[in-house]
Amino acid sequence: MIVLDAKPLQHLLQPLLTSVTYVPSFAYAVLSSTVEGSIWVNDDKHPTTAVIGTGSGLYAVFGDASDKKVLDWLRNLYHDQYKNNEKRFLLFATAYEWEDSLASIMDHDGERSSRMSYELKGHLYAFPPAYVEAGFGLQRITMGTIAASTTFPESYYKENWGSVQQFMQKGFGYAVTFGGKIVSECTAVCLGSPYVEIDIATHPNYRGLGLGRFAAAAFIQHCSRQGLIPRWECDVSNVSSMRLAEKLDFSHSNGYTVFRKK
Repeated sequence: MIVLDAKPLQHLLQPLLTSVTYVPSFAYAVLSSTVEGSIWVNDDKHPTTAVIGTGSGLYAVFGDASDKKVLDWLRNLYHDQYKNNEKRFLLFATAYEWEDSLASIMDHDGERSSRMSYELKGHLYAFPPAYVEAGFGLQRITMGTIAASTTFPESYYKENWGSVQQFMQKGFGYAVTFGGKIVSECTAVCLGSPYVEIDIATHPNYRGLGLGRFAAAAFIQHCSRQGLIPRWECDVSNVSSMRLAEKLDFSHSNGYTVFRKK
C-alpha cells in the first residue's frame, strides 16, 4: 500500500468516498487534518482501494473488497502493531461487500458489531432562564472542565484527538454545571468537515432534567455557526443511546459494521 502524504493527492479518493453510503466521521477528520492519521491506496494514480486510519487504531476501508493484497496488508498491520498489546484496533466496513473479508483479519481475536449513524433533522432549544435561576450554568469545555470531568477526562481526548491540546485547538464542547460541579457534557468525538461526531453524558444524579438536551443545544448551535453537521453513532444493542438520539431530533441515516479486537 502507498501512503498519500501530499494533501493535493487526496482528490484521488473522491470516487471511492462517493461510491459508499457511509464514510466514518474519523475518516473526514483525517482528511481535514484535525486528528493524526494516514491514508493508504493501492495505486497513487488510479486507486481502486483505500484505507484511512487514525493514530488511535481506527481504520476504514473503501473500494474493491476482493483486493487480496489490501486484505493481506491489513492482516499484517494487525499482527505487527496490534495483536499482542492493549492498543485498540477497529475496522469499519463502508460497504456490505467488505464484511466477510474483514471478519477474517483478526481470526478469533475479533468481534463484529452493528452500529447506527444518525444525523440531526431538527433544532434544539436554547438554555432556558428557569435553569439559570435554579443555579445551573452553561459553558464551553475548557482545560479546567476537562481536568474536573469524570465522564470525559483527559484520557478521553488523548484517545480520540491525540491530545487535549489538539481538541482545544480543533474541537469544542459544552458543559452544564451546578454548584461548581460538571453535571452534563456534550463534546466532539472527532471533527472533519462537514461532520462532527457528538458524545453526551449526564451525571446519574441529574438525569431526567433535560440537561443533556440543553448541552446538546449549545453544541448544535455551535455546529450551525460553523457549517458543520452533527452525527450520533452507537451500537444497535445500545437501545438507550438510540432513544436519546431520537429524542434529540436525530434521525437514522445509515447502518454499518465494525470489527474490533476483543
